[in-house]
Amino acid sequence: MINTWIKTPLLGFISLLLSLGCLEVVAQDRDKRRWEVEFSLGTDVGWWAYDKGSPAGNSGFNTLGQDITHSSVTVSTELDILYRIKSWKIGAGLNLAWLFEDTMIGSDDSEFQFDRYDISENAVGFVNYYGIVEWAMIRKPKYELSPHFRLGSFQIETLHPEEGNFGTRWYGEIGLNNQFYWKRLSFILRPKYRFQRILPKQEKAKDEKHRFYGVGVQFGLRYAIF
Repeated sequence: MINTWIKTPLLGFISLLLSLGCLEVVAQDRDKRRWEVEFSLGTDVGWWAYDKGSPAGNSGFNTLGQDITHSSVTVSTELDILYRIKSWKIGAGLNLAWLFEDTMIGSDDSEFQFDRYDISENAVGFVNYYGIVEWAMIRKPKYELSPHFRLGSFQIETLHPEEGNFGTRWYGEIGLNNQFYWKRLSFILRPKYRFQRILPKQEKAKDEKHRFYGVGVQFGLRYAIF
């Protein structure tokens, strides 16, 4: 009976070591496949705001008014490629997006006047291009949880009357990437917060700019190519 008491914990300890070894082998095997390609779809809800700014010497914020859309849906599709370095992934991607809004509500706060003007026929189009950084803060044999950061620029297709004065543009996104592995294939689900800016070529007032925001989710597939 004493031998049984000794053997049972000993076998359990050996099984634990073997299982931990298997987990390490899985992680090492995953690390060998350094390149991943992602194809995903996404949607978010947000708005586009045009801050008209303030006259020079005026300390107020947007005293010339702010034009804004209603809360609108954006849908997107994207193709990314990532390279793994242990717990880190770096990469680049291309995202096509459509903001389903055709008018913007204009305002002049100094006179409390409101009107509407066209910004598209059906949807405003975006081509976003960016760099990506991820860090796997939780790594399991079939799951990873990683903060996801991206920063880049974009092109926009719109009927906005200020489009000819659009200058520097930048695009950013913060997300939390959930990646579920099955051999070389994995499913991703990523809650995200998107933010974009356009500065004018010629500033007509202090702090004039266009701002875009959206909160939503991205989902799709990643494949470890080699």
